[in-house]
Amino acid sequence: MSTKGERTRQHLMDVAIAAFERDGFANTSMRALAKEAGVSVGLAYRYFDAKEAIVLAFYEQKAEELLQVPVTGGTLGARFHSVMRARFTLLRPHHRAMSAVLAAMLDPEGPVGALSPATARLRGMTQQVLRDAISGTPGLRADLHEPLLHISWLGHLLLMLAWVQRPDAAEQLTERVAAGLDMAQPFLGMPFAKQALTNAAGALAGFVELGPTSEAGPPA
Repeated sequence: MSTKGERTRQHLMDVAIAAFERDGFANTSMRALAKEAGVSVGLAYRYFDAKEAIVLAFYEQKAEELLQVPVTGGTLGARFHSVMRARFTLLRPHHRAMSAVLAAMLDPEGPVGALSPATARLRGMTQQVLRDAISGTPGLRADLHEPLLHISWLGHLLLMLAWVQRPDAAEQLTERVAAGLDMAQPFLGMPFAKQALTNAAGALAGFVELGPTSEAGPPA
């Protein structure tokens, strides 16, 4: 059973996400959120030191939920699609809020920037799901796992940014990407393909800094 503090924190987060959807992220203040949630401003700041912290907590909550969704499929493309489908499903009720905070997500140094130092733990959680999807693919060589993780994580990020803009089109694109991965999988063990993957992963290193591995994991 959750404590009173946990319930208050969750209530603040729920009120904030609804406010971001309704009024926009830039137009929402911590004072307004506290008033709408029926708590003092001081209490609101006790749980979240800024509205960006609420966004980060929301992202991490959804990442933790994603960790609990089993990855399905027997091919690389099917397993990647399984991860993305679960991601879209978890975030679909909050699409407008995601759109509202897009500018903050694109700030490379901001507290909720997709590539900012502040979101390293969040990246690690998402990368853990992709790592499990890749390593659980039958017949996929172990020495390909890490390069594929770099590429799949950046692909996941780009698809998520596309989904914030046009969900239906992004979901159709994800299906095509998954089909392309399945077409490529039989060739990934060939020397030229491995070298190409390694080169691509190296080129992406500046964008795909792997976050810390999550201590949590999907159910056995």
